[in-house]
Amino acid sequence: MATVQQVQDQADKALAAIAAESSKDDSIIALVQANTAQLAALKQQLADALAGGADPVALQAVLDSLTAAETSALANAQRVTDAVNANTPTA
Repeated sequence: MATVQQVQDQADKALAAIAAESSKDDSIIALVQANTAQLAALKQQLADALAGGADPVALQAVLDSLTAAETSALANAQRVTDAVNANTPTA
C-alpha cells in the first residue's frame, strides 16, 4: 500500500508534467495566432497593392503563396485541435 507521501510525490510529478505541457500548448496557441494575424496583414497589403494598380500577375503569385501558407497554418491548427480533443477525457 502506498503511503500518503508516495501519493503526494506522484501527484506533484503529474502536476509538473501538466504545467510543462500547458506551457507548450500556450506556445503553440501563440504561434498559430501570430501566424494568422500575419497572414491577414499580408493579405490586406496585397489587396491594397492590387487596388493601387500593381502587376496583377505578380500579385496573383503572391496571393497563391499566401493562400497556401494560410491553408497550411489552418491544417496545423486543426491537427493541434484534433490531438487535444482526442486526448481530453470527457466529463
